[in-house]
Amino acid sequence: MELHKQFKQASTSSQAYFIAGLAGVLGLVLSSGAFSMERGYDTAAYLLSMACFAFGFVVWSMPWLRRAWDHWFGRSVILVLHVFVLLLSAVLSRNIVAEAIGLPPQDFDLSVGFVALAMYPLAWCFVIMIPLGLLAVLFQLGAFVMSTWRRSPDWDVLRQVGHCVGAFAVLGGIAFISDGYSTLQKHAHPAIRWIAFFSDYQTAASYPGMSPNERIRLHENGVISFPIIENGVLRIRTRKYEGS
Repeated sequence: MELHKQFKQASTSSQAYFIAGLAGVLGLVLSSGAFSMERGYDTAAYLLSMACFAFGFVVWSMPWLRRAWDHWFGRSVILVLHVFVLLLSAVLSRNIVAEAIGLPPQDFDLSVGFVALAMYPLAWCFVIMIPLGLLAVLFQLGAFVMSTWRRSPDWDVLRQVGHCVGAFAVLGGIAFISDGYSTLQKHAHPAIRWIAFFSDYQTAASYPGMSPNERIRLHENGVISFPIIENGVLRIRTRKYEGS
């Protein structure tokens, strides 16, 4: 009853850490083979534990982020990070467009813009990982220092451990999202070529030497690229411009 009372009086993040700890212990019990159950339940328990740790850490960090946004210095840092994220997403998108089309990405500004929108969450993930990793290490050191000063672990030490594991759980989620982006990127090249087809290639019937329905893109050194569709597959071809 005393534990139940403390649980009800605890903060939302502490409650999430408590549930995460129970789920982690359940995962250990299930993976030990003490119960004859189908495989996979221990993995589900571990995933639930990590999700609760991540949820608790996010809930705990939101008031700190709001207070940082209310201060001019915090707003300045967030705005600088946002500018950096925009630049990083532009760099990522230019490289992806270059791989997908095989031509200089600066000639496909609209395609780069569309891909940059898709890369925006991934760029934020990359930026967040560095301070989040440092924060997780600091929480780990804080829990270690507090535990050495006290004879037995108390709620403050356990809370620090929860923050540490929660930060690492969020890092794991970000790494999972980043890996998903990397896998998706390998299969996104056809879609990027179609984006370029509709956004960066246009007909130029009045341009010398061009057929009325041909979509083209002019490049430097007198090179013209044009899309063709073969068996339902969009491909990009190039030729030298020969005006009439």
